[in-house]
Amino acid sequence: MAVLVSLLYFTPLTATAVELDEGDEVEAVMSYDTSKTDETPNQIEGVCQIPEGFGLNAYIEIADAEGTHYYISVSQENGYSDRAYVKNGTYSFVSAGVYGDNTGKYAFDLVQGEDDFTLDGENNSFFCIKVKITNYDEIKAQIEENKGEEKPKVLEYAPTGLKGVTIDSTGVLYYETKATSSKGTIEIYGNATNDYKVYVEIIEKGVVGEAKFKLSLDGGKTFIGDDTTSEEFDLGSYGITIGFKTEVDTDELQVGDTFTADVPATNYVSQLNPLESNVVVAGASKEDYQLMIDILSSETLGKAKFSISTDSGKIIDVTDTIPEDGIYKYKDLIIYFYTSDVFSKGDQYMSSVETHIEKSSYLGIIIIIAVLVAGFIAFLVFLLMHAEKKTDYVIQVWNEKQMSEVYR
Repeated sequence: MAVLVSLLYFTPLTATAVELDEGDEVEAVMSYDTSKTDETPNQIEGVCQIPEGFGLNAYIEIADAEGTHYYISVSQENGYSDRAYVKNGTYSFVSAGVYGDNTGKYAFDLVQGEDDFTLDGENNSFFCIKVKITNYDEIKAQIEENKGEEKPKVLEYAPTGLKGVTIDSTGVLYYETKATSSKGTIEIYGNATNDYKVYVEIIEKGVVGEAKFKLSLDGGKTFIGDDTTSEEFDLGSYGITIGFKTEVDTDELQVGDTFTADVPATNYVSQLNPLESNVVVAGASKEDYQLMIDILSSETLGKAKFSISTDSGKIIDVTDTIPEDGIYKYKDLIIYFYTSDVFSKGDQYMSSVETHIEKSSYLGIIIIIAVLVAGFIAFLVFLLMHAEKKTDYVIQVWNEKQMSEVYR
């Protein structure tokens, strides 16, 4: 599926294809909308060399001789490598960058694929383009520094539009917690897949790493299990992590200590400067979206214009003004906008919203229905057989009576 994309949203690394002026619109195809067919038998692979833990979504842009542009979307989820299936023709590398980086903060160097290349679907049906983020070593060092022994989290936090929720410089959400313990606390962070009332109770005393706890996600009504405390206890499919802390390593958590928090369902949002302006997408969606929020004007809450797309920008579903309270309801989601000053025109906020509602399996229902049908059929057969036997008995009695009258 094609879409018209304004070049205002991208900061090209270089351009070797058709020359275009800023603001021109081009026909664009996203890599995830392509597939291998008889018409598109060729494969162009895009690889971004980015340090592990970078987190932001990037793209590699290529174009054919007819002016169609293809965007190979890469992210941490796909290992910063993806492919686009294209028709026969001649192609050129155009640009690479980070989505929403209108300031050009993140530049890329072309490593492989400088020259134009032709694909024919036979002998030449594959081509690989590689780019590398320019300040690779610097970014890697920053990421490694954030993984130090003291604390693997960033220390800078900012408020969000969602009460009781803060955000760090990498876009990770933290939730306000309460404790009855005199020695310890917990922190909860991540993107919960549903609304939870977290209740943690210490059931065996000890230091962090030895003390045991039990966990409830419905305020203590039911418990999903117990385990050993940890500085980072990942709850996996629930989407959040619990970290136990004490002021001194030798301090012990006591039996009966409790920790609570109201954790709303949220979805991870890729954003460049969350400490200055951020967006929280809350709600347990019933559908999957590739949500893209574009800031259309540099203004404050109540004045800034924005647009929403649920298919990565192919179709703009909504254009509106951010409310003064920063809370905007859309479909089954609630979007919370926050800024310490003003939003910046051109900023993009992207979120892969996935439904976590379990799809019903009909196998069990089918089996139950089959058993009931089989039982009903067996019951009918039994009735028919019983009816036949009764009829035979009546005939036999009648025959015996007739014979008795004959011989009388």
